Amino acid sequence: TRTELLDLRFNQIAQMANDTFEDMDETKVLHLSHNDITEIITGQFSSMLRLESIYIEHTKLKTIQPGAFPASVQKISIQYADNLVTIANGTFTDLPNLHQIDIENNP
Repeated sequence: TRTELLDLRFNQIAQMANDTFEDMDETKVLHLSHNDITEIITGQFSSMLRLESIYIEHTKLKTIQPGAFPASVQKISIQYADNLVTIANGTFTDLPNLHQIDIENNP
């Protein structure tokens, strides 16, 4: 689809299938803040080929696996995910366009 901004804030999303964003290859900005997401898995956003910014703030996020984000991503914001415990080694490698990571107010 031609959706450039996908705003899914405040939807009580707890889990996302690996193909949730399969047809969102034009999306540049994704807002997932204020949901109940606990995990971002490998390949979660792989079909979002033009994704530049992703906001996963104020969630229940505990784990981020490597390979979760596409190479196109430039900004990742994971603020106030009060339960964030594990960011696996290599999570932010192979992201040549990444310029900004905000991971504040996490334990």
